[in-house]
Amino acid sequence: MKLTAKMILACLICGMLGGVLFAQSIDECGRLSEFKGCLLFNSFLSSKSYILDNYGQFGAFDIVRVSGEVMPCSTSCGQYTVLDCVQDNTIDVCEEEDLGCGVLHGYSYDPSCWLWTSPLYGEMEITQPKGFASGDTVKAFGIVSFRIVSFCMMGDGAIIYPTFSSCDSSSTDIDVLSWGIIKAMYSK
Repeated sequence: MKLTAKMILACLICGMLGGVLFAQSIDECGRLSEFKGCLLFNSFLSSKSYILDNYGQFGAFDIVRVSGEVMPCSTSCGQYTVLDCVQDNTIDVCEEEDLGCGVLHGYSYDPSCWLWTSPLYGEMEITQPKGFASGDTVKAFGIVSFRIVSFCMMGDGAIIYPTFSSCDSSSTDIDVLSWGIIKAMYSK
């Protein structure tokens, strides 16, 4: 009986320490927002909100890249409780990235609603591209956000500040578009 109690106690202690010893790292872009007197980092990828140790020279509405260790915490912002903090973080401007090749889709029922479909990112809502038509395969540059819900209510997310070019020298080959995400992930 004593051995069982000691084993249970040991498991509980290991479980509690495991959360502290194996902190999750974060290196993501997102937007800073002010909520009930708190400045929060809202990740575009995980859709989570975090309190940061360091906000640098940035303020509300800035789009930034944050790197650091996520640790449990409890901070009240009005009636909202934030449960994760990023400790000893770095913060910088979030740069646009080469997102690879994808296919443009425009919709005749609403000319302002456009999607860019990629095997790596799925369907991403975009602003109407200049110089390209629906069905064109193009290389996209921008910042991916899975947090944004727009008035078009389409897609898996959105590309912030999208720009497009022909698909000649993208980091994602055009051939992967016909095979889907599995080939894109495992064929190289």
